[in-house]
Amino acid sequence: MVVIKKKSAAICISIFFIICALPVLLTPFSGGAPAAEKRALAEFPSIVTEEGRPNLEFFNSLSDYLSDRFYFRAQLVSVNSLIKENVFKTSGNEKVIVGKNGWLFFHETLDDYTGGKQVSERGLNNMVSVLRLIDEYVRDKGGKFIFVPAPNKNSVYPQYMPPRYIPGKSSVLDSLYAALEDEGIPFIDLKTYLRRTISSDVPLYHKRDSHWNNLGAWFVCNKILDRLNKPPLACPVNYTERVYEGDLDAMLYPSLKRLDDQVFFDYIPTYTYTSNFKSPDDITIRAENPAKTGSLLMFRDSFGNALLPFIAEDFRETCYTRAVPYNLTLMETMESPDVVIELAERNLGNLLTRAPIMPAPLREPERRDIPAAEKTEGYTFMRQRVHQGFLHLYGGIDDFYLSDKNEIYILISSERGKLMHEAFPVHENILLGEEGRGGFSAYLPLDGLPEGDFDISLIINNRNGMRQIEGVGFAENKEWLINNL
Repeated sequence: MVVIKKKSAAICISIFFIICALPVLLTPFSGGAPAAEKRALAEFPSIVTEEGRPNLEFFNSLSDYLSDRFYFRAQLVSVNSLIKENVFKTSGNEKVIVGKNGWLFFHETLDDYTGGKQVSERGLNNMVSVLRLIDEYVRDKGGKFIFVPAPNKNSVYPQYMPPRYIPGKSSVLDSLYAALEDEGIPFIDLKTYLRRTISSDVPLYHKRDSHWNNLGAWFVCNKILDRLNKPPLACPVNYTERVYEGDLDAMLYPSLKRLDDQVFFDYIPTYTYTSNFKSPDDITIRAENPAKTGSLLMFRDSFGNALLPFIAEDFRETCYTRAVPYNLTLMETMESPDVVIELAERNLGNLLTRAPIMPAPLREPERRDIPAAEKTEGYTFMRQRVHQGFLHLYGGIDDFYLSDKNEIYILISSERGKLMHEAFPVHENILLGEEGRGGFSAYLPLDGLPEGDFDISLIINNRNGMRQIEGVGFAENKEWLINNL
């Protein structure tokens, strides 16, 4: 009898471990995580590196691979999320916050909501400088510029956030609104506008997605049109239908394909696409409506997807692009376009990581008392490359030279005189391979450079005075740059 019991226990234990191991054993037959999760799956790691050496990260990478692709993954994730949301009122995914009345919020927006994310005085002034230079360029080209930050969902609907999260007194977005107002840079305060427009019957954001819905996009579009002196779109709401699969819901329930409401409008579009349109996520989309007037160039992110059909309906020519950095030279391909930058609130810091592609504006060095060059301190340096017809100069600036508000210039000195261009106060994180320091970035047209040899130096002007920094530039000529960079 004892032997039989021992055999039965051994069989039960074996079956238990086989069941536990099944998801891993069946991994080769799994299709991986559903596409709804909108991320790249970990690939099976190589035992050796490209250099032929043992891959010391093999087992860490293998763990990531198995976590992404084990069999029944989507079903188990969904069951876990169902239990946590409906029983414990918490999230089964660290990227999703479960709110009240079935509302979901993106966890990356939490620091904006609570005030945990703040911006330094220098960072705020640098954001304003970036938008100021863009505004100047667009106006010089005969267009109007508007900055349109898209508020996080919990900035518009804080009442549905869990009570354990206390909203902060101010956010980066609030600080930027005030700074742009002081500098006279055109922007739209959608946070206040959408809060005032909220209808209790039909929300302006999806409950199970991080973006606004078609109704919210319609209100935003009409606000943009109003600022551009265009007539509003009179499109009556027809109905709502559960046809929209939310990004947040897909993170929690990858196997359930649950749908959210979407708002539809009773009108027949009259615009046509002139680009090879595949989806609203295309990098660049062009459209035309011969019955309308005006041109619009919009730099946007995923919030711009729902804006696209409304904007296209009211302009003769439109160009939407998700490409980063913002390429302002696209204005040359259109007829005097207005320019809109739509950027999600949680990504406002991106303004300081990639400088827009546009000619750095010329300033007049002869009107400034430029001091003699001095040796560099610490981190200060300059890099150069030729990119899209520009000499792109970028680099880092040590805190030793910076105050809370800085103007940064590139000085070109040759036998024919001096040229001075204002640079963006942007640290090119991707090009430099690091983050979080002071920096500069300027695109100088190659056809504007002196033909002979010239020197490049950096000038910083702030509350501590003006300083010229030596040892960061290069003495070259245009021909050498074109042939060697």
